[in-house]
Amino acid sequence: METAPNFSELKILYVEDEAVIRKALEKPLSRRVKNLYIAANGQEGLDMFREHRPDIVVTDINMPVMDGFRMIELIREINPEVPVIITTALNEEHHISQMTAINVNSYIIKPIDIRELLQRVHDALHGTQSQAHAEGEDEVLVIGPQTPQQKVLPSLYQFLKKHHVFGEEITNREIFSDRKLLERCIAAVRKLQQSGRIMFLDKNLIPVLDHSSPVAPCNKSLLEMENYLRSQVKAPTDNPATAEQGSTNGTT
Repeated sequence: METAPNFSELKILYVEDEAVIRKALEKPLSRRVKNLYIAANGQEGLDMFREHRPDIVVTDINMPVMDGFRMIELIREINPEVPVIITTALNEEHHISQMTAINVNSYIIKPIDIRELLQRVHDALHGTQSQAHAEGEDEVLVIGPQTPQQKVLPSLYQFLKKHHVFGEEITNREIFSDRKLLERCIAAVRKLQQSGRIMFLDKNLIPVLDHSSPVAPCNKSLLEMENYLRSQVKAPTDNPATAEQGSTNGTT
């Protein structure tokens, strides 16, 4: 097992407009780094970057006064090499192409797991992000009692993306509007579970090897979860009225 990264000499700029989220990360981050600079919007973040020249920037996207993308563009003019990690909500993933365009090192989906964030920081600073993706074959995703329920789908989504089940441009919204794509994801999860790459645990931390036993934290079986996801897929785009009209026109 790898030892925890040592950030004792690290300076981080953290930009987030939501006070609750800032407070949640302020304490665990400040304990691990030399200096933590916190800003509530892009303009404050830019001013702090100019003054303190941090080693890495962690920032939200949608903020008042100046958004994260504009702040990053201006920071890149000052230091084109500084690593940047974006924090984003699951429903903001349409921004991914823009993240790529401005050379963001990584992004992490809220709610943020501090361990995951620290690993992303370590990877960005050491240029190991692409290597980590390349070594994704050895990674195991564990879903169990310690996994917040709201993190289950985002974690599976990111894991499938790492394993190239679908392209970087595919968002969660597209998955839930395309039955074939959803079925592909479900089949991939089953295959990764069978190979040991995804591990589902019950409330007693015992691996669930079938599809009918309850899985923590939602206490539903994998089959129940799959059927629930299927029920969320939007109806096919075929318009019954249009189809009926076409049939009528064909018989006249």
